[in-house]
Amino acid sequence: MKSKKALFRALCVITALAPAAPAALLTDSFESPGPGNLPAGWRAGFHGNVSASVVRDASVARSGNASVCFANRSPLAANVWVSLTRETPVPVAGLDALTLSLHARGVAAGRAFVSVVFQPSGGETRLYLPEGDFPWRRVAQDIPVPDGAASVILRIGSEAPSTALHLDDLSLEPCPRKLSGLPALFLPRQPAADGSVRLFPSAPPPDPDLTVLDIARLDQDEQLLATTLQGLVNTTRPRLYLVHNPNDRFWLARLLGQKHIRSASELPSLAAAVEKFRGEIAGVTVPDPAVPATRHTAMLLGALDATVATSRQAAARYNLPVKTDLAGRFSKNVQAYRHLWENHRGRLASHVLAVHHPAMTHNGPRDYLAQQRVFTFWISSYADPHPAADPAAEMEFAAEVLAATPPNIPVMGWFSFGDTQGLPEYDAVRLVSGYAKFLAGSEFNTNLSLLSGIRVPAKTFRQRRQPAPPAPDTPAVLLSFSVMDSGDSLWYWQHYQHKHWLDPERGSVPVNWSMNPTRPPHLPTRAPRVF
Repeated sequence: MKSKKALFRALCVITALAPAAPAALLTDSFESPGPGNLPAGWRAGFHGNVSASVVRDASVARSGNASVCFANRSPLAANVWVSLTRETPVPVAGLDALTLSLHARGVAAGRAFVSVVFQPSGGETRLYLPEGDFPWRRVAQDIPVPDGAASVILRIGSEAPSTALHLDDLSLEPCPRKLSGLPALFLPRQPAADGSVRLFPSAPPPDPDLTVLDIARLDQDEQLLATTLQGLVNTTRPRLYLVHNPNDRFWLARLLGQKHIRSASELPSLAAAVEKFRGEIAGVTVPDPAVPATRHTAMLLGALDATVATSRQAAARYNLPVKTDLAGRFSKNVQAYRHLWENHRGRLASHVLAVHHPAMTHNGPRDYLAQQRVFTFWISSYADPHPAADPAAEMEFAAEVLAATPPNIPVMGWFSFGDTQGLPEYDAVRLVSGYAKFLAGSEFNTNLSLLSGIRVPAKTFRQRRQPAPPAPDTPAVLLSFSVMDSGDSLWYWQHYQHKHWLDPERGSVPVNWSMNPTRPPHLPTRAPRVF
């Protein structure tokens, strides 16, 4: 009896010492009816002549007796949507972060979101909801509270056709995890091959005689093999250049014309490239097609053990031995990311991260990510239907990685894919900025494992002196044209902006072009073309 009493007292002490769960700032199961067949405390908004409805539905509920139901008959278009906004702001002053959660059920549900709008500081975070047909499912996200925010407005929006999207059990709570004010981790940057310290890690100077391979018509497994092979052989001395699209041939011609290289010999096939570099390939790491994140894992494990990444079928086709097969080792993307991070972090780059949709068909950046051993991950949205996606776990893991790496480093790539997969742009920028990092759009870059090794004199990056403008007539209206969009993206200047520069009308009207200051050292052959 005494022992039972002692155990009871011990349990009481433990219970008393355990931190109390944070009190919810808001819980709403839409039980109370309000005017217009809406839940009490909410108002509907119909924007852009949308054909839609939003009602309190007493026939469907996850808990209690009612839920909210959206039905939308309008096609997806700008500023055409239906909304449900909570009329009373929720106080959040003094909080570090919030946890937003709710349950959703869909029948042919289209694009929809829940947003948290901060006041008076401004700023909005959107949580995109699942799409298609699905049973009741919990969706949640931790949201940092910006400085100066005193309250938030909650808004639910439907932007695309939906037969029925039911929502229930909405809650907003203080986040139990600390997302700001974390201690910064300072590590010395590793110098480049020439002894300089750079914001982005760079390749060694390239071999003067390059090998060229056109991979534009290869299938996805072969492109993955080719780009990871490029990262492998370019690690010690860059000498393999891949042609993904016609722009790559243009930049190759400039390398020759500017005498950065002496020659470029093109191979007829991927088989020829494998044979040429076979002595440097230790084998193949095979990703699991059921878990897209293993493409990243296979890429980086290959960078660590001199293997290339591709399927078993492609390995057999090119007579390459399989060293590691990731099939069946993970069921979720986040498990593959965590395995790599927890077991190999010390051998990965310390001052750069990358985010890249694991199922993205463009493999252009993989040569550089493999060469520099850049830890690469992704955060799925709830609109991503893949069974390996786990948005809440991926966001929590990403926060761990961002907190455990130094400040003032780039996160390469892009957080969004398509309309609703990944994070919206501003949410992504807010996320990495909260950890003192910046986002460098590079998801379509190519051949960085070679181009970043080109050295261009600093005097190259000087604006040409412009003639004095003519004296205007009086009175006069002066116009300035500036192109600001996408100037912060590395890939934009290598590829998409290139077509603007080739426009024969360019120069007929003075135009200002924005340019990210990190771009010249990372794409040194591109910058002289615009100076």
